[in-house]
Amino acid sequence: MSPDQNRNAGKTTTRVTLSSTTLIDTDHQLAAEDIAHACGCRIEWVVELTEAGIIDRAPGDSPPAGWRFASIDLQRALEAR
Repeated sequence: MSPDQNRNAGKTTTRVTLSSTTLIDTDHQLAAEDIAHACGCRIEWVVELTEAGIIDRAPGDSPPAGWRFASIDLQRALEAR
C-alpha cells in the first residue's frame, strides 16, 4: 500500500455541488452588471462581448453601467464564458 493510500484508508470523501437558478422572462431586461455577475466576470468583459457582437444591448447612449440586455443575451454570455 502506498503512503497516500495508507493515509486515506478508512476516510470517506463526499463531493457536494451547489447551483443556483434564476428564472428570467423574455420581457425582463438585464443590466450589464447583472450579466457580469451571473457569468462571474467583470463588466469590462460584458463590454467586450457587446463590441464583438456576441450580445446586443438595447439602443441608447448611456455608459456600460446603464446598458440593458434581453434575457437571451445572458444565455449567449454564459455560452461564451
